Amino acid sequence: ALVSCAKSALGGVMLNRVAGRSRDEVHDTYLRVGYAYLQRRDHGTLVQILSNETWTVADAFYSLARICVCLCAVGVFGFGLFVLAFPIGVTALLGAIVAFLVLRLVARPTQRLGRLTLAANHVLTERMLMSLNGMRTLRVFGLEQHLEREFKTSSRLVRQRANRMEMVKAATGPLNQLFGLGVLLLIVGAASVTRIDAPT
Repeated sequence: ALVSCAKSALGGVMLNRVAGRSRDEVHDTYLRVGYAYLQRRDHGTLVQILSNETWTVADAFYSLARICVCLCAVGVFGFGLFVLAFPIGVTALLGAIVAFLVLRLVARPTQRLGRLTLAANHVLTERMLMSLNGMRTLRVFGLEQHLEREFKTSSRLVRQRANRMEMVKAATGPLNQLFGLGVLLLIVGAASVTRIDAPT
């Protein structure tokens, strides 16, 4: 429990440090880059990069650290399986490869959905900036209702795409468990066919 707590705390500190450094670097780049470059970019995208994408970079580093930890665990348990009984190790390896490939096929649409969600977020951020920065102009020309409709449409699109992402993420966990159980049953079946004793 103590090791788990320390790992979570260290992971959180790492995540926040990477996010903070990324945010600082992006902000410094905005300050140093030529003004013409900033004028050609849309403000919603610039704000989105500074506020959200820096966290995405931090999440990527955190995920990379988790992958390294998981690969170490796979290495230790895989070595143990091959030492205990070679047929069990081969069966587990083949089952894991098949499960990994199928899960990759299932997860592939999430990349496209992620890009669509990001694009919708950019538009929503633009609408926010337009509302806040151009409030005086909008009221002078009586565009409140128009902007309200535009904002609600953008907000609804972000919500719908985020909901679809959550559905896909929700399905991934049970699929992982299902494949894990399938590989376990495959190992038990292979062990009984090759006459490996039950304790092994």
